Amino acid sequence: MRSNWGEIARTMGYRSERNMFRTEYSNHHSLNKIAERLGVSRTTVENKMKELGIKRNGRGGPNHKGRIAKLLSGLSLKEILEMSETRMVRERGVRMRQAISYLKRNRML
Repeated sequence: MRSNWGEIARTMGYRSERNMFRTEYSNHHSLNKIAERLGVSRTTVENKMKELGIKRNGRGGPNHKGRIAKLLSGLSLKEILEMSETRMVRERGVRMRQAISYLKRNRML
């Protein structure tokens, strides 16, 4: 069964199917959650996102470490340690435990 994605997107208030998938995914919905909302399988959502050229987020690994380093760049060790969890997430997009792990891994702590 093929879905009429354009029609589904419009009924959900989106301009297009591409806009629907990008918005849902960028709002931190997992593929499973999107699939559940749309009443289709995760694989269907994944295939449609590929077809539309929507890139998926990484799942960690080396790029994740690089991202944290980039987000923490420009801060001194003292600034990082004095920052509250809320401020760290709001200003840098990094949880404190991620920052501490990064500092330990790089022998800065």
